[in-house]
Amino acid sequence: MAGPANIDPIYRYDPEALTQLEAEGVLLPEPYRDELNPTIRDEFVSRPPMTGLSLLYPTALSTPVPSEDAAPRFVSRPPMGRLNLLREEIDKARTSLSTQVEVGADPGLGPRSPSGPGSLWPTFDPPSPISGAHFWLEPPFPGGFNQLYSPGYQFGSTGGGRYRIHHGVDIGNPVGTPVLATASGEVIHAGPDNPELLGPYNDFYGNTVVIRLDRKLNTSRGEQDVFVLFGHLVSVEVQEGQWVGTGDYLGGVGMTGIAIGPHLHMEVRIGQNSYLHTVNPALWMRPAAFTGTVAVRLLSATGRTWPGVQLSLYRYEESGVSWYRVVETYPEQESIGPDPSWGENGALSHIPVGTYLLTGSVNGEEVRQEITVRDGEMTFVELRTQQ
Repeated sequence: MAGPANIDPIYRYDPEALTQLEAEGVLLPEPYRDELNPTIRDEFVSRPPMTGLSLLYPTALSTPVPSEDAAPRFVSRPPMGRLNLLREEIDKARTSLSTQVEVGADPGLGPRSPSGPGSLWPTFDPPSPISGAHFWLEPPFPGGFNQLYSPGYQFGSTGGGRYRIHHGVDIGNPVGTPVLATASGEVIHAGPDNPELLGPYNDFYGNTVVIRLDRKLNTSRGEQDVFVLFGHLVSVEVQEGQWVGTGDYLGGVGMTGIAIGPHLHMEVRIGQNSYLHTVNPALWMRPAAFTGTVAVRLLSATGRTWPGVQLSLYRYEESGVSWYRVVETYPEQESIGPDPSWGENGALSHIPVGTYLLTGSVNGEEVRQEITVRDGEMTFVELRTQQ
């Protein structure tokens, strides 16, 4: 069997859907280059260029998943210093990044900041991160295959303005890679998404499986159904009405629907099996070994969301601090909103354990917070601006 592939999502531009997409208020990217083997820049479309940077080092296309025998790194090591000791180093790193953006570079790589805050946002205290009770979903692939979704096209993001707003996560693997049920439940859809509408228009996901989980989510509105969608399959090997258990075979990775790069598109839907009822799957997927998940809530002084802000995670290393990845806050479009259990407006999973600095800029105002990512746990952080 072929080894795992790390393939960033590549979507076909559909001229026939132009009028419909414009009517939906969705920004249309230019026709994407036919690149089935994206570069590091294509993978991390939301980060600044890293060329020539001596302080920060780009990570691999996908963070390797340690074996069960591997020893966790930085688990017992204390933080390398307080924020005041690292402020100068972080500022130099950010300055170095900003000066490397070449003239005419992809504007999606530059820093973003909204002109003003958005809607009122939840401010409740989330559940205990130690419980891990929200990680309902097991890996969708057998061992040995890539389990990590593309960080360059996060839930709610547009991949640097190149794609439409993302309602799920994409995990690249070769065509035919077995797709497994991530939790037990009833298959309520099995086959093409036509005539049944599952996305913004028919034939969007192609061959699709939707499972209504056995478990229900307790919310302020009572218990609600949870649905998991698996899209772009090359084949579907289950039937509507069938019950499946965790790890059961659903079909194979494909490139049906609008996908031209082989990958699995996964969504989590709450309350209704609807494109407008999605939440961030990163908060539901069990983190890989020796990694955790970070949920971010970035709010204004009056408790309103700041949409489309890019927050950087800098990791404390033995030799100093290095840029790791970007967490992008959700836009105020297409009903992209918070998870009922967390009330976040940004999240990222499969982050290696360790101590990090989460920092960004909102209309010239800096926000920053030191956080610790623990094995198999959720780290929740709320940042407030003075604006």
